[in-house]
Amino acid sequence: MVASCLAAMTLALPCTLLDARQFTEKDGGRTLEGRVESVNPAQGTVTLRLAGNRTVTFKHEILVEEDVEYIMEWTRKSALANSVSLSANRENGQRGVRKVGETYEYRTEEAGYRIAVRNTANAGTLDEVPVNWHIVITRADGNTEVVSGSETVKFLAAGTTKEVSTGMVSLETSCKSISSCPQCVDHAKSFRGDRLEGIVVEIVNDDDEAIKDIVVPSNRERQIRQALEPAAEDTAS
Repeated sequence: MVASCLAAMTLALPCTLLDARQFTEKDGGRTLEGRVESVNPAQGTVTLRLAGNRTVTFKHEILVEEDVEYIMEWTRKSALANSVSLSANRENGQRGVRKVGETYEYRTEEAGYRIAVRNTANAGTLDEVPVNWHIVITRADGNTEVVSGSETVKFLAAGTTKEVSTGMVSLETSCKSISSCPQCVDHAKSFRGDRLEGIVVEIVNDDDEAIKDIVVPSNRERQIRQALEPAAEDTAS
């Protein structure tokens, strides 16, 4: 009965769903392409979303071993992602001045983020929650710099929050000419300063794959994510 459900939808379904993959029945080799929508461990069933926004539910034991392992890993990832919430707030550090001889005087400051990781489950402790972060900075010369780091939050009990600090990055925000040299004055006037664009925070699995993330500030999400992608000219063959 379950196998016939898989057979009825085999081969003929083009699927453009994100994270879609092909699942194969171990007896008969019939295939079905879709994305895992949910898993019911108690009943041993998996629900796939198919092209056309249709869904089908069946016992995952009818699938080949590789597909069953994929479903079990999806379940583990989903459980962690659904049990954790993330937030990040900017922190400001020391401000100062950096002088370059008798030519320039740069205003400097430090900035970073404090990341809050919360176990939103009603019961249970998460032994380890690996967290990665990527701080995006636009330097005064227009180049993008990404400062990355990671930390593992351990023994996060249900309903509790632990914080992680990214540490500070150094920024030069303005420049003043302390020389009468016209070139120096022009440089100081055109100096745009470094800009802290924001941060991407990720929860990752054992393979360092992101299973949940946030971008702060959210209104710059597109620009921040683009900054983390390789430049088109670097990937062109």
